[in-house]
Amino acid sequence: MLEDVKINAEDTVIVASFKLPITVYKDTSSGTWKVKPSRSMLYPTLFKLREKKKMVKIVWIGWPGVIPHNDKESHEITEVLKPYGCQPIFFD
Repeated sequence: MLEDVKINAEDTVIVASFKLPITVYKDTSSGTWKVKPSRSMLYPTLFKLREKKKMVKIVWIGWPGVIPHNDKESHEITEVLKPYGCQPIFFD
């Protein structure tokens, strides 16, 4: 007999998707990296639910919507995404 699986606040759910629930872009006036909600309806909804409910830690892995030009930009993008629980995957 299978037991019910229960997820609580100590657990982590890893979501791997093509695109992150937020998109990274470079602000042309300041030269810094910023984030904005993704155009997808599903990802931002799940992302906001995670923030409001705090039921479980969710780590998102996916493309941030931008291709960095060098290692410095890759590091900067990774750092700006950390507070959102997002880990970028970059394509060459």
